[in-house]
Amino acid sequence: MFADSRQADIRTHGTALVDLAWKVSQMSIEEEFSAAEDYSAMLDAHSSRLKAACADQGVMVN
Repeated sequence: MFADSRQADIRTHGTALVDLAWKVSQMSIEEEFSAAEDYSAMLDAHSSRLKAACADQGVMVN
């Protein structure tokens, strides 16, 4: 989805979000609970950076 983007920052943060979502989807409930804080922080960071990268290209993401 993001891997073919011409914009490096969109490619980096978009693929990171998809990778994190996939990792979480593969976890057991117990693993999700124990890793929730770490993954939440990473999701928030990459999401914010992806929004900023999109805004730099004139695309607003809510």
